[in-house]
Amino acid sequence: SRAAPRAATNGGRGAPLLEARGLSCRDAEDQLRLERVDLTLEAGEILGIAGVQGNGQRELAEVLSGRRPFDAGVLQLGGRRMAPGERVPRAWRAGLIPEDRSTEGLIGGMTLWENLLLGRLDALPFLGGFWFAHAPARRWALPLIERFRVSPPNAELPAVALSGGNQQKLLCARELSREPRVLVASQPTRGIDLGSSRFLHELLRALRAGGSGIVLISADLDEILALSDRVAVLYRGRLHGPWPRSAVDLAGLGRAMVGVHR
Repeated sequence: SRAAPRAATNGGRGAPLLEARGLSCRDAEDQLRLERVDLTLEAGEILGIAGVQGNGQRELAEVLSGRRPFDAGVLQLGGRRMAPGERVPRAWRAGLIPEDRSTEGLIGGMTLWENLLLGRLDALPFLGGFWFAHAPARRWALPLIERFRVSPPNAELPAVALSGGNQQKLLCARELSREPRVLVASQPTRGIDLGSSRFLHELLRALRAGGSGIVLISADLDEILALSDRVAVLYRGRLHGPWPRSAVDLAGLGRAMVGVHR
């Protein structure tokens, strides 16, 4: 039988954009959701993390992006070293495409342009905290709506009026327009049509080509294999790998996702 692939290494490049050592995390019921997770993310790469939903993906995305404290280990993100229990300042957080766009990514009753402003009220010249000029904000938002092919391209529509695929493109427009150095994308194409999926894949490849690092968390193995430079598997909160993309295949990943490791 084929020997297990050797885990990929840094290869002598500079300091990773994101590094986790021994990360562990418990949920609100004190159940262990992540156990001693180690990983690195380099500039200009997509690290794919495959897994059946419910094996700690949500917690991993929230911890790696700096939105959730962890219980043990060390996380280095944005040049800052975080310790257990520490809350990451907003300026140091990674970009995040959450797995549930309707409850975590967008506010359905708010307009498209208002959703595009979420999380950046102190980062644009026409904004000043809670008070800002609406007309310049709408003018700023419209090119983003058009560039990311959100349809219909009406900035005054509430987000809930969009189809699932267009809601996802709106969410990606907000996160990718910031050109994050590190992006955590969790189930980015779940529940959307093939054309929208291909478009979002193009956006992720373009971000990687610009030197950003992307952690892609997905249960879609075709998506993982099509986009990733290195691949790991998350099973019951533990991370196996990562391995170079060339060292894994669909059947092997499928087995690893249900706990059959070779």
